[in-house]
Amino acid sequence: MLKLFDKKDVFTILNAEEARVYEDRVGYFGDSLDELQNAVEENDYDVLIRVITTKDVVRPFMHVPGPCDCLRPHALFLPVEKVNREEDHYRPLTLNEFNEIFKLGQIITFRSEDFFGKRMYTGYTCGKNSNCKVDLSGHLYDLDELFENFEYQNTNGDWCRFGMWIGRK
Repeated sequence: MLKLFDKKDVFTILNAEEARVYEDRVGYFGDSLDELQNAVEENDYDVLIRVITTKDVVRPFMHVPGPCDCLRPHALFLPVEKVNREEDHYRPLTLNEFNEIFKLGQIITFRSEDFFGKRMYTGYTCGKNSNCKVDLSGHLYDLDELFENFEYQNTNGDWCRFGMWIGRK
């Protein structure tokens, strides 16, 4: 998952008073970091109407969502200018790069939108036009297919693309 903001830039109940400078400005709202991340990824922002910091309020950030005329409270607020819109750019791994990351016999944990599993890297095949496929427990995957549709879990437990980082744009 692409990191688009730092947690330190997110306003919560603990620092809501400081967010008053952002009233009448746009930002992202959520009640959890996952919800906030989704709002940022979907570029679903709105105007911060009011910050309420009275004693019993746990969702201090108010906005008017979409066509409704009602104030909606949220626990988290992220100003739109705190979002990093530069994106990391990747390309598919070459077979040599794949073999540097994964060793024959290694169990690879990977996922897509509709798949989660572990498969053993058992080999590869290459056609005449250098179109190589890797064999994961008897299932052949094109390197472009892995890049476009899957992430793998590295030794630190982080999810990574089957790709080589080429810079930020």
